Amino acid sequence: MKSLTLAVAVTIFLVVLAPAALAQDGVQWVPSVKEALKQAKERGALIFVGMTLADEASNDAQIEAYKDPAFVKASKNFVCIFANPTIRATVTVEIDGKKVKRCAAAPTITCEQSQICYREIRQNHTRNTDSTNAVRMPYNMFIDGKNEFIAEVVNGTVEGGFDVVPGPALAAVMNELVAKLGKPLTTAQYEKLKKILADADAAKKKGDLKKASKLYGEVIEANKLSALADQAQKNLDEIDSVAKGELEEALAKVDEDPLAAMIALEAVIENYAGTETAREARKKLSELKKRKDVKKLLGKLKKEKEATAKIADAEELVEAGEYTRAIAALKSIARKYRGTKAAETATARVAELEGDPEIAKKIEAAEAEKFSERCLRMGRNYATNGMTDKAKAEFRKVIDKYPGTPWAEEAKKEIEKLK
Repeated sequence: MKSLTLAVAVTIFLVVLAPAALAQDGVQWVPSVKEALKQAKERGALIFVGMTLADEASNDAQIEAYKDPAFVKASKNFVCIFANPTIRATVTVEIDGKKVKRCAAAPTITCEQSQICYREIRQNHTRNTDSTNAVRMPYNMFIDGKNEFIAEVVNGTVEGGFDVVPGPALAAVMNELVAKLGKPLTTAQYEKLKKILADADAAKKKGDLKKASKLYGEVIEANKLSALADQAQKNLDEIDSVAKGELEEALAKVDEDPLAAMIALEAVIENYAGTETAREARKKLSELKKRKDVKKLLGKLKKEKEATAKIADAEELVEAGEYTRAIAALKSIARKYRGTKAAETATARVAELEGDPEIAKKIEAAEAEKFSERCLRMGRNYATNGMTDKAKAEFRKVIDKYPGTPWAEEAKKEIEKLK
């Protein structure tokens, strides 16, 4: 048995799943080189080419090796071409309820299709031709979407001839390529990425560059060498040119207003995710945050953010009509965050609320209700426990402070009950 060799070209491209199955439990051989190249370009594929002859022991053994479970499983990560120059035995298979003839050696295609594949492959690849111009087979190789040679897996030499390469040995090489280059896309993933790319294009057209950048990045990261990734990268590069202008504007603010520069850099990072400019902005922002003066500014910015958030909470109290609590909260903010713009805002808001006649009336009414309810409750508790004098004192507080109100009338009734 001749030694098994693997010759690998300098450039190796990403692999991808084979096309939809005609015979689900075997290798999914594609019907033409054109179709294989199309899939390779669209999905970033490596193409496996198996070349054999009819009625020759080592070649027949190679065809059997293609049926080995390990090879069949590994082949799912490749586009596969079966190339045979001669007509082989045919089999009848049922597809969509119809009985059709297929090549016995490769049941997903016809023998005529395998012959055409052989001729087209031979036009571009002659590495298995010896000095007498004899073609040596069985022969196994990989090509890329540009129909360029990538690697061969053979058992022997061109001059001495080739013998069968066992299925597990082929599978080991194929799995090694997948491990090195990454798991390929499934058909479902490919369709999903096409939808994402379309959504990204639509967002870009509408001017939503933030959304477009994010979606283009998803397509590229899923399979960096697919045709979809190429298109996504092209569009992302166009967006990147816009991002560069914003990065330049942000960097121009660094010396004069570092805080504004940081905010601008963060906007570039968020709005143009996945671009080179976003990565550059992240690097610049990291450098800027290490400066002592900037660290001090960041501390101040943190206090501003905290105070602003609390002002927002106070405004919710205003919306709910809780004016007394809102004013108390704003006064607390002004004291705690003295020296910040947020503190100034809180102070101004207190003056605005306290100076509003309508709000003042509502605050007074709320305080009157709160005071009266508390006194009435305390008075009733005293009365229940036989503490008449203390009960009367609580009721009179309401009458004296808020005469003529419903609470004062209620207090009078409680005093009458005590008599």
